[in-house]
Amino acid sequence: MLFNSFDFLIFFPVIYALYFILPAKIRWVWLLGCSAYFYMSWKAKYIILIGFSIGVTWLGSMIMDYCRKSGMAAEKEKKISKITLYIVLALNLAILFAFKYYNFAVDNITAISGVALPYLKVALPVGISFYTFQALGYSIDVYRGTIRAEKNPFRYALFVLFFPQLVAGPIERAGNLLPQIQKPTHFDIDNLQKGLLITGWGMFMKVVIADRLSIFVDTVYNNSARANGSVLLLATILFALQVYCDFASYSVIALGVAKTMGFTLMRNFRFPYSSKSLAEFWDRWHISLSKWFEDYIYQPFVWGSKNKQLATYTGFVLVFIVSGFWHGARWTYVLWGIIHALYRVVGAMTRKKRRKFYKKIGLSSHEKLYNAGRIFTTFALVDFTYIFFRADTISQAFRIVKSIIFNFDISVLFTEKLFSYGLDWQDMLVAAVALAVLWIVDILQSKTDLSEKVLNMNIPVKWTICLALILSILIFGVYGPQYDATPFIYFQF
Repeated sequence: MLFNSFDFLIFFPVIYALYFILPAKIRWVWLLGCSAYFYMSWKAKYIILIGFSIGVTWLGSMIMDYCRKSGMAAEKEKKISKITLYIVLALNLAILFAFKYYNFAVDNITAISGVALPYLKVALPVGISFYTFQALGYSIDVYRGTIRAEKNPFRYALFVLFFPQLVAGPIERAGNLLPQIQKPTHFDIDNLQKGLLITGWGMFMKVVIADRLSIFVDTVYNNSARANGSVLLLATILFALQVYCDFASYSVIALGVAKTMGFTLMRNFRFPYSSKSLAEFWDRWHISLSKWFEDYIYQPFVWGSKNKQLATYTGFVLVFIVSGFWHGARWTYVLWGIIHALYRVVGAMTRKKRRKFYKKIGLSSHEKLYNAGRIFTTFALVDFTYIFFRADTISQAFRIVKSIIFNFDISVLFTEKLFSYGLDWQDMLVAAVALAVLWIVDILQSKTDLSEKVLNMNIPVKWTICLALILSILIFGVYGPQYDATPFIYFQF
């Protein structure tokens, strides 16, 4: 079930109404059942997989919690807890490998050795990387003692299954979401209004911007051998905007839907394309995953290392290779991660020299020009990696890079040929205006809680803004022939 579907338009009001009609003590039970149904609407039998993950991580956490409270010797307690954690990690990662990476591994083994291994005829479960990482993060936190284990297995199940963020994040932490699940929420008109406004903005990002840009991007990349270098560059730039609007819109809608019921989820994006460095970009992009990698892979890897500098550089490489694989079983994603790792390593190695150079030539004294140059450079570096992220194969990605460099003719962008890639001039105009609105909203949102500001405006202004948002979605949204909902990009991860 997609947020941008008619099914959800019926599903959510029913959930919301009954949630607040039911007695406060059992609302979470209703929410658990609805979340399970939400997930089963894709492929019902895969509820067994997520149920297994929930069962293993809950049981493991209870064992670790029991050992901590039992009064046994510290050395014994640590040993049992560590073994338990390793079993929990192994079982969950084994499922993830089987459904997401096994056939990929078979392809590569066959290509290298010529030995033909059998394939697993299974479909990729929706959201498996998201809910697996959320469950594993909980287990690691219990092991570290930063949170207490949730004794009620069904409340813990709701933490993993919570439908607004189940499929594509944000990857919530137990320390934030579990206390909210444990404490009944109550109807609040302000939460309802704010949540609906946030949800509407997310829908605008998805159906007006992301789905419109995807038409051009898909047409160009699916016919990349015939496209001019300038068109390929434009498609790559638009893909950067598409993937941001598509992915961020899911997180925004998740925040909005949760807020209507009184739940507060973490913010997953903070105007990432205004970043002045690659390090800052990853502090602003898919924050929940970046923070997960930092807390559970990078920092443990660096901790205790005698050579901190080497550990830091190696940690960058490790994290981004894992990030590449997290996105999918494809070498293009891995190469995308490796390029980002090289950016971070080179950036860290040259930071001091670059600062001295900018100071020497006087550039750093011109703050606005200096910052604009850093933002442009960061976006250009990120956008280059999107060629590998979007291309179907590594060879296609390198052909695109070659075409952009050696077959670049900017005049093509000012001819009628530009409109042969799926979008006419009217669509281009709508996209340009919508992106300008997005840019303004992101700037304002980075300085204040914009939804709160809008709701505190006088009634005519507030309702004019809300009505304009609704009409923009209805009139300028991109829909299929039967008003089909377009899946979110990150559903495949």
